[in-house]
Amino acid sequence: LTDSLMVMINDGLCADIEAMGFSYTYGDCEGNFAHMVDMVENAVTMGASAIIIMGFVDGTGDACAQAMEAGTSVFTLAAEPDFEVSGKVSVDPHTQGAAAVDMISAWIDQRYPDAGEDEIKAMVTVSYQTALAAGRSEAYMEGLAADKRIQLIHTATEVATSIDEG
Repeated sequence: LTDSLMVMINDGLCADIEAMGFSYTYGDCEGNFAHMVDMVENAVTMGASAIIIMGFVDGTGDACAQAMEAGTSVFTLAAEPDFEVSGKVSVDPHTQGAAAVDMISAWIDQRYPDAGEDEIKAMVTVSYQTALAAGRSEAYMEGLAADKRIQLIHTATEVATSIDEG
């Protein structure tokens, strides 16, 4: 994993799942949905009791249905599938967004330790497509706006205006 937010989420999932007495294996489809389908099918073949799919789930509906027919539970994390799953793993979106802001602030501290007010120019692209995305985006914007070192340009990708919508 190279994305700091995904590393944090993955590490948290791993710790929680292993604390419950289960083993945890991570796989990264690297944005290739055909590879994600292969990973779901391989997990079933290897006897996985459950699969958690993180992020976008486009094109995985048939593989997930087959997994559930084979007795493997399928859960989604940070995804709103248009097909049936065993359940959804919930992560508080505000906590996710705040954690991302903490990582950004730590990076600024390390990279620009003497940065003054409005010295760091930043453009943030956020999404309000789902309630989860809106919650993360609101936390990003709140946290980044509070950091006086950052001069922020905000670009929204969707029309919903609040976590209460969608």
